[in-house]
Amino acid sequence: MAIPDMLKSCPLFFELYDKEIEKMVRYCSVYTFDSGDKIVEDGEIGDQIFVVLEGIAYVEKQLPRGRIRIQPLKAGDVFGELALMGEKTRTADIVADELTYVLEIKYEDIFILFKKEPRIFGLLLLNISRLISHRLAKSNKIIVDLQEKLDKRQAI
Repeated sequence: MAIPDMLKSCPLFFELYDKEIEKMVRYCSVYTFDSGDKIVEDGEIGDQIFVVLEGIAYVEKQLPRGRIRIQPLKAGDVFGELALMGEKTRTADIVADELTYVLEIKYEDIFILFKKEPRIFGLLLLNISRLISHRLAKSNKIIVDLQEKLDKRQAI
């Protein structure tokens, strides 16, 4: 299957036409990672956004009590999007759980679209904003749920 076809269902490319996705893919690179490989490392500096094309990876964090898996990433999932909002320091490890193919989109290539392809640029930023707001809402719900559990424990 061609990469543009794989990206049609990806939320980053929502509302983009096939030809617009094809234009975007021209600027991209695809990388392969084996199980256990770090795709992104916590604390490193990066200016790319990534899309999982195939395989499974996990968002992981090293804590004093050990390593935790925060969430899985599967085909169509996007990560590293905060780099486009000015947050260049990675906040977690992304580790391949199996053979995983990842599309890399560089910050500079997205901003080339600002003048050349303003519709593509605008939709990409809108879709990134949607992804971030969805993740923020999900995080807020998790925080509220954890606080409610803590309150119940303290009440006992």
